[in-house]
Amino acid sequence: MIKAIIFDLDDLMANSSPLHFEAYEKALKDFGIKAPKIEGELRQKIYGMRIKEIMRLLADEFKMAVDVEELTRHRNAYFMELVNKGVQPMPGLFELVENVKKWGFKRALASSGVTEYVNEVIAQFKLNDFFEAAVTGDDVLNPKPAPDCFLLAAKKLQVDPKHCAVLEDSTNGLIAAKSAKMLAIGVKNSLLECGQDMSMADIVVNRLDEITLEMLNYVIQGS
Repeated sequence: MIKAIIFDLDDLMANSSPLHFEAYEKALKDFGIKAPKIEGELRQKIYGMRIKEIMRLLADEFKMAVDVEELTRHRNAYFMELVNKGVQPMPGLFELVENVKKWGFKRALASSGVTEYVNEVIAQFKLNDFFEAAVTGDDVLNPKPAPDCFLLAAKKLQVDPKHCAVLEDSTNGLIAAKSAKMLAIGVKNSLLECGQDMSMADIVVNRLDEITLEMLNYVIQGS
């Protein structure tokens, strides 16, 4: 029986990838990379990772002899400038929010993003009162695909992980949800260039407002 819903943030609730990649490429250019285009397999690989791990990977990929922490701070400053101008919600977000309230589930947010960013987006979307708990990338040692963020979210909600459903758009996030022994709902992102493997998800939908209470109950009954 599902008692709690745990939401990812990036590209699940917020259309943030364009802002992330613009900030990556601006920062790399400032540090001497003439054509810092992140595309193809590299773009797909970093999707769903935590920022500090992404920056280490990019520094290695572009063979940069830099202080990765300094590069990360530079990138984060660009990113927050973009975020503060406004982030667009993903299709169906607010319809699902209203439904989840009606269904009576507990609600948590579990994001790989830094706390400053997560708080800004939740404030922009006016969802501060919607979530009863929040976990950011600053709160856990091991990022997705480790299950740490989802397990901590369940602990904060005081709900057994087996009674939690996770909404995720990335392969890493779905792996983390299954590792946490939670119901994994994959939400495809038609706005992204890089498709994600959702074969491990218990449910796959095209947008958030396709999720129904009947769908959740059917999967639980069949498991």
